[in-house]
Amino acid sequence: MGVFGLINHLFNFLLPALALAVLLPLCIRWTAMGRGAALGLVSNMLVLTVVNATVLLAGLVWFERDGKMLTYLAMAVAGASAQWVLVKAWRA
Repeated sequence: MGVFGLINHLFNFLLPALALAVLLPLCIRWTAMGRGAALGLVSNMLVLTVVNATVLLAGLVWFERDGKMLTYLAMAVAGASAQWVLVKAWRA
């Protein structure tokens, strides 16, 4: 595998984490809960990217393969939980 193939594999591995990390903060800003966010939009996206990528990597290590639906479910739950903490939703 060449350099281009390696970059392509890494990009495709991280694409679900990046997509969720970009779309979740954008969608939550439309609700009343998102108006009191503690972090800015870009910082929120960076935190969610790290959380989601960590869950994907943990799923890869645990199941020894990529693309398991349980890993994607865990990523969605972890991303939503991190977003809940970042917007301080327990105060609402």
